[in-house]
Amino acid sequence: MNEYIKKILSKLSNPSWALENRSDFVDVYGLSEDEYLNGIVDFEVNQLNKTEGEFFNTKLHKYSGSYDFVFKVTGIQFIQYTKVSVSLENSLFGEVIEIYVDIDSGGTVDITDNLGPTTVYITEDLINDSDFGWEIEGEIKEMIIDMILTKESDLFNNIRTYDIVELYVEYPKK
Repeated sequence: MNEYIKKILSKLSNPSWALENRSDFVDVYGLSEDEYLNGIVDFEVNQLNKTEGEFFNTKLHKYSGSYDFVFKVTGIQFIQYTKVSVSLENSLFGEVIEIYVDIDSGGTVDITDNLGPTTVYITEDLINDSDFGWEIEGEIKEMIIDMILTKESDLFNNIRTYDIVELYVEYPKK
């Protein structure tokens, strides 16, 4: 990584230097596609690779609400699509970071319905439930991304890493 990229990253660890969007890397800092992909995105991927194989527990996360589960990061993968092959709103050059996680069995969430609050196990069947599975899945994914990114550093939020992350979750079967 060249010295200019290191300077940019050191500045961006301060929230007051946070970027409004990823195009600021090109517009404000004048980075080429190669500098951006092999400097900034490569830095992000290398930092996220440190979480591979790591277990996260929602009980230790202050925003976990009624969720109680453990998950493991099983893979981090960087992909660059050609811009004509895919529409990626926040991607400058077709870049996507894929994060794969497995949720351990025994995880629970409290659901409130007409009968009142109920604690249920997080399973594939729960996520596939047409009434509320989509909402639970969305909240789980949001929490997982938040836990992974904030574990590494606030820099990820300042450079909007989450804008180019796709999360794939494997839920327990039963």
